[in-house]
Amino acid sequence: MAGQQTLFPEEVDQYDPSLIKEILNNCIAHSDYRLRGKINVEEFEDRLVFINEGAFIPETIEQALEPGYKPPYYRNAFLCRAMVNLYMIDTNSMGIPMIYQIQREKCFPLPTYDLETINRVSVTVFGKILDKNYTQLLHANGNLDLQTVFLLDRIQKREPISHENYVTLRKNGLVEGRYPNIFVSFKVATAVGQKTAYIRNRGLDESVCRHLIMQALDIQPSTMPELLEVLDRGALSAVLSPDQKARKVSNLLQKMKNEGIVYPVGPRNKAKWHAAKSKTK
Repeated sequence: MAGQQTLFPEEVDQYDPSLIKEILNNCIAHSDYRLRGKINVEEFEDRLVFINEGAFIPETIEQALEPGYKPPYYRNAFLCRAMVNLYMIDTNSMGIPMIYQIQREKCFPLPTYDLETINRVSVTVFGKILDKNYTQLLHANGNLDLQTVFLLDRIQKREPISHENYVTLRKNGLVEGRYPNIFVSFKVATAVGQKTAYIRNRGLDESVCRHLIMQALDIQPSTMPELLEVLDRGALSAVLSPDQKARKVSNLLQKMKNEGIVYPVGPRNKAKWHAAKSKTK
């Protein structure tokens, strides 16, 4: 469709030169040269990874995104002053918000900062769309603040967010689902034409799952894994893990058993479920 061609053009540059320059300059300015490490740039088909030695001075990305944030110190004060005089960096600590804004305007995933290794910062810049739902959400909601875009980016990457942040996003109608299995809300999904993806993420109504189970059992008795396979063809939420899907089907079978609709035959772990014929009319 014409509308989608403007959202996902093939000719979009993978990497903005200003973004690459900013990350490299920050690696130079903030490396801990006492560690005698190198600045490494690793190129993959769909991403670039920048690695430099030295602890992350803001400590967290969330802190670096706070309006008006100033670093408590500069690791290489003389070098930083020289780079400021050469207009390579600025003293307003706008580097991370700037590169996030560049990716946001392209509707690309935000750079991911890996701070797990002590005294090392690794930044991954994605050169392709990861989740079209997220991309279309940004396109349809240009007034979202950067902190909200950051949280939504974590959700598209299946990274955890706090329950407090989840409540805020849900209150604003941006996400849905039971924490921590979160996905784009129906309101947003409808606005950007993603009803199919929403239904897949939300899962079908329990009454539909019951109907599919009864249809399968009317054909032949089935084990719980076999029924799980039937429901996992689109009836169960795509954001659930395999274990969560198995528990959901097991709980539903137990509920139907208590209602006298189905009953198991055989050892618990290998039981075959049968439809109670008198209850299926």
